Amino acid sequence: TEKKITIGEQNAQITLTFTNWKNRFVLQKVSQGDGKVLQGAAFHIWTKDGSFDETKKTDANGKIELTGLLDGVWYYQETASPEGYLLDSTCREFVVENGKIDGKSELSVTVENDGTHLTIEKIDAESGKRISGAKLVLKDMDGNRVDSWISGGSGPHELEKLKPGSYVLVEEAAPDGTASNNKMDSLGGMAGKTGSADRDDEGSCM
Repeated sequence: TEKKITIGEQNAQITLTFTNWKNRFVLQKVSQGDGKVLQGAAFHIWTKDGSFDETKKTDANGKIELTGLLDGVWYYQETASPEGYLLDSTCREFVVENGKIDGKSELSVTVENDGTHLTIEKIDAESGKRISGAKLVLKDMDGNRVDSWISGGSGPHELEKLKPGSYVLVEEAAPDGTASNNKMDSLGGMAGKTGSADRDDEGSCM
């Protein structure tokens, strides 16, 4: 920054003040659809020349903040998602040049996570039609009840943001006029898409 001064006969003393600023990068993690901030998402952040290489987690406000970023090509990639959310392993980049991040003193980016989805419906084996009136229960592998509902002819039952793991579906009561088979269906890894990404994926950024 240049400052122009003029010195005249009346100028006994002149004071010049230069203020240095630090650039700032803010990453905001939110839930897709409702915009809820997400704590605990891990991001690998590194530079092309290797001068910076760290993994950081989003705080209670769903943010990761970095200041004083050096010039160069920077990358960031999600390596672990919060429970109940799908991992977004997309590798993203920005450039710091002359202290500015993509031409700005401050860059804020928002990354969304979609939640896990599970759809369950009871279908007649012969007709293929939906069956109403069956009492269904979803349990985790420790036997804890996650959800229960009565099947309906209007549509399937939907569950969202389940924790990673395996689940068991139990029919506790059959519709009127039918017999319950008390069958337990294992839903192994239904939320298994939530988890960690291998850091070797970062190679796609280079």
